[in-house]
Amino acid sequence: MRVLMLSTNFHPVIGGAESYCRDLAMGLAGRGHDVTVFTSPAPGAPAREVDGGVTVLRERPERGGDVSAWENGVFGLLPALQREVRLQDVDVVHANSQDTAVLGAVVSLQQHVPLVVTSHEVGREHGPLGAGRGRLVFSALPVDAYIAVSDYYRQVAAELGARRVHRIDLGVDLDRFRPGDTAAARSRWRVGRDEFVIGCIARFKPRKGLLELLDAVAQVRVLLPGVRLLLAGTVSSASRRYAAQLRARITTLRLGGAVRIVDCGHDQVAGLLRACDVYVQPSHVEGLGLAVVEAMACGVPVIVSDTDGLREVVRPQVTGLMVGPGDAGGITDALLRLAQQPGERARLAAAGRAEVADRFDLARMVARTEDLYRALLARRPAPDTVDGVDTGWALAGKVER
Repeated sequence: MRVLMLSTNFHPVIGGAESYCRDLAMGLAGRGHDVTVFTSPAPGAPAREVDGGVTVLRERPERGGDVSAWENGVFGLLPALQREVRLQDVDVVHANSQDTAVLGAVVSLQQHVPLVVTSHEVGREHGPLGAGRGRLVFSALPVDAYIAVSDYYRQVAAELGARRVHRIDLGVDLDRFRPGDTAAARSRWRVGRDEFVIGCIARFKPRKGLLELLDAVAQVRVLLPGVRLLLAGTVSSASRRYAAQLRARITTLRLGGAVRIVDCGHDQVAGLLRACDVYVQPSHVEGLGLAVVEAMACGVPVIVSDTDGLREVVRPQVTGLMVGPGDAGGITDALLRLAQQPGERARLAAAGRAEVADRFDLARMVARTEDLYRALLARRPAPDTVDGVDTGWALAGKVER
């Protein structure tokens, strides 16, 4: 199959949606499919490259001339997409976000190919015109199948009118995300052997609860001066204002020697996790929490907040510790508990790794997605046209839904 994946961001940008897209694309390419990812530019990344057998194209909307602000939106990408991709050869379009679903629908309608959407956005239905946006994506666009990677996403899609929702669990590459040489990893990230290292990977946005994590680190440092936090963050699809608040809080709490904000590409995540004694995900709301799964796969004990998505990943006291959202004191207590009890860290790490191996299989995710593509292609009606204008499949698709 020839698959066109649309993603707002891609490697080297880090994030759950980006990791999902890259892992799925490379997995499909490894199974012999021709996969192209059309995405946004990224610092230091070429406009065109082949990454793990996947063709990656990074384009900006066309600007200037007679193009209005309206046309500089999603439709501004149409000329670049048509120029760079042989759309007539595409068999399936897979939009990797609500933001890319509209562009995917245009390609689907133009080329008479199935459209699959995986939404990774959290809380967009509560944002500006959120109800209308959600209904457009989940009930109005001609989408053939929605993939929900967790019950949280399945419920959001259903509440906004989606049908044909397929639950396909996320998967992680256990050959890459596995326990490794901690000493080498600590040397790479410049942390000492005897320091108690906390890791967190998150976009800089308020729902990630990073201010509370900084408050907790400040409290832990009173009793444990050797505590260190490696915060791998990004402002991609996030808030520069919140990033500024984080840096101001670091200064106010005098954490400059204890907290480092680090640049970390997708290929470096496993190494960063291996440098950590514990991983913390303090989110106020989370759709799933792929970084938590990756940390567990690397044999790192986790502390997470009690949110819908993270409850699907972590069993409290069994595969990790759980605290209330926004509870800096709870994070402090959990960190001190694990800092003082290496046996507890080892127990949680072993249970977490076993849980990931059992539930979050990358090969299974790729195979189930491939099966979904094939099923959609098998049942898709041939287009009916009158004078070159399609009149058939879109209406037939609406009846099926």
